[in-house]
Amino acid sequence: MTTTTRALCRHADALPVESAVTGDTLAYLCPACDTQLPASFGAELEQLRARIARQDACDHNREVSDITVWGAGVVASLCQDCGKNMTPCTAGGSDR
Repeated sequence: MTTTTRALCRHADALPVESAVTGDTLAYLCPACDTQLPASFGAELEQLRARIARQDACDHNREVSDITVWGAGVVASLCQDCGKNMTPCTAGGSDR
């Protein structure tokens, strides 16, 4: 049996699953893609939410365009201040 998730989900809305006995966080569950994440995801989740908050607050005035990934010929546009990928999404793409 293969378990699949939305490949581009960042799990920013993941919720803790806590023990009814001890109150300890046992895991995290992402309601957006129904993925169970390890208890250690909590630290990563805090960093992810902080990065998203910085990106949401940024005005993206210092955007850098035409970044080519070595050998791939991929062009990206990144904000120098917050690091957000500003490359327009194609159909079926992510929200980055």
